[in-house]
Amino acid sequence: MKKLFILFTLILFVITCGKDKDNIKDGYFSYPYENGQLHMEGNHKNGKKDGKWTIYFENGQIDNIQHYKNGKKDGKWVWNYDNGQIKMKGNHKNGKKDGQWTEWSTVGEKKYENTYKNGSKDGKWTTYNEDGTIKTVKEY
Repeated sequence: MKKLFILFTLILFVITCGKDKDNIKDGYFSYPYENGQLHMEGNHKNGKKDGKWTIYFENGQIDNIQHYKNGKKDGKWVWNYDNGQIKMKGNHKNGKKDGQWTEWSTVGEKKYENTYKNGSKDGKWTTYNEDGTIKTVKEY
């Protein structure tokens, strides 16, 4: 009964918060998995993703956090493993990767650190061995 109530509440919340006038989404939207668990939530503005979007694993942990501006990737993005540990993080600017990107293994060791500028490789790119020591370094 409790699960049914939660599912009904989520559906009602989506209906009342987000507007879908003339097939243009505007406002807060949330989307559940088939089992009723929250899958993703965020805002649309004039039919485009805008602001923070959060995607969840079926276990309720945050899978990733994304930021958009006028439908384009813009801002900090963070991906997690299903245990909540950070997997990867980086930034987008005007729809393209920009700045430092880092990925970690399931045991928390860095796998790589890369830098982008306007979507292109830029600066030092470092990959790491499983024990955390530097494997390769390249300059772009």
